[in-house]
Amino acid sequence: MVGDTSGARSYASTAKCLNIWALCLGLLLNAGLIALVVYMGLAAYTAVQATIQSTIQEGGGY
Repeated sequence: MVGDTSGARSYASTAKCLNIWALCLGLLLNAGLIALVVYMGLAAYTAVQATIQSTIQEGGGY
C-alpha cells in the first residue's frame, strides 16, 4: 500500500468531485431556504395588511 500513487490520485480525484458536489448542493439549498423564508415573510405581511384593511373598512378599529 505504501507508494500507491495511482490509488492515492484516484482517491483524491473522487474526494475533490464529491466536495464540489457537496458545495454546490449546499449553496443551492441555502439559497432556496433564504428564498422560502423571504417568500413566507412577504405572504404573512400581505395577509396582515389585508386583515387590517378589512377591519378598517368594516368600521372596526381601535
